[in-house]
Amino acid sequence: MNHTLKRSFKRAFIGFSVGWKEPNFRRHLASMAIVILCMIYYQPSLTHIAIILMCIFSVLCAELFNTAIERLAEGHKNPRAALDVSASAVLVISIGSAIVGLIIFTNYAWSSPGVLLVSIIITPTLWVIMEKYGPSK
Repeated sequence: MNHTLKRSFKRAFIGFSVGWKEPNFRRHLASMAIVILCMIYYQPSLTHIAIILMCIFSVLCAELFNTAIERLAEGHKNPRAALDVSASAVLVISIGSAIVGLIIFTNYAWSSPGVLLVSIIITPTLWVIMEKYGPSK
């Protein structure tokens, strides 16, 4: 592996560790784990798996971009508008991904809706637990 490629991967993993320190990024990862458990249980089609994975990684990327913008904004006089737009981008992709997930999983949940309902209840509960007992910044 050439030196530039190694350095690029090293910097990417450092960036991921910066994102990991953000509570919202960890919340999204927890949500991702629950969605993956639902995928294992419901066994959706490969097309639906691809769509769900694209939604998951889009949300994670949006959160990482938001973190990058937050870091860039530190020390600026009036970064509020940029921070607000960045946060709203994460909100939009998160809501859109949740809607896509509900559309896909509702199709599979007719035969066993309990798993989907439990997942919908567990996700925010997990966030509260993570907030209370999880690592701080």
